[in-house]
Amino acid sequence: RWWERGGAMEAEWCGAKWSKVGSPQHVSLTTVTPPEHPIKFIETEIDLPMERGLLQTFHFLMDYRVFYGIYVLPPLFYSMGGFMGSFSRIITMRFPDFQGAHFWFGLSFALASVSHLVAASVAFSIGQFILGWIALNFAVTASMLSFVCIRQGLWFLPVLAASGLQGLVGWTAISIWLWHSPVGGGVSFSGLAVLLVAVSVASMRVWSIRKSRLLLKHDQEVYDDLWAKLLEG
Repeated sequence: RWWERGGAMEAEWCGAKWSKVGSPQHVSLTTVTPPEHPIKFIETEIDLPMERGLLQTFHFLMDYRVFYGIYVLPPLFYSMGGFMGSFSRIITMRFPDFQGAHFWFGLSFALASVSHLVAASVAFSIGQFILGWIALNFAVTASMLSFVCIRQGLWFLPVLAASGLQGLVGWTAISIWLWHSPVGGGVSFSGLAVLLVAVSVASMRVWSIRKSRLLLKHDQEVYDDLWAKLLEG
């Protein structure tokens, strides 16, 4: 019987008090915890044998391809993009043909998306469907951010906001599925951060447009006044 109270460690069932000590299924939610030390037990239904004396083994070791595809390679790609993006301005001053920061950020997100997609395909192929859906959710968000960085233009702000919303809603849906709570698996701080950036960019854009219109309005008034004086003369 799966635990019905998301995140709770104590519960009452059939007139007895129960304490959670583990679960047949788990998922690792951090990049610093190795796969042999699971930190989050999930709360989905699972079929267990009813025969007495039967041993059923559950492997808590995550497949190394899935582990590296989700928790190792993407952070390395993000670090590479941040490093190259930070120094690209200095390099372009000496080598004008060198790619700018937006290219390196976009490339890092693209490589991370590919890594997540490979991990998802491996997870699905070996029956680890939960990790597969988690990796697929990360891949969609990373691919949208890659499009934002490389393409830019008019689609920048809408796709940026959509990627943050997708990351937030996607992880919330996964938390409800696995822990029966919107915050059972924690909050998607990356999704919130991207949404915050999108709101900040939109606010600065509105402020800049308003300021420009005020300047143009003043110039228009001066021009109309001079034109009227010329007509009178």
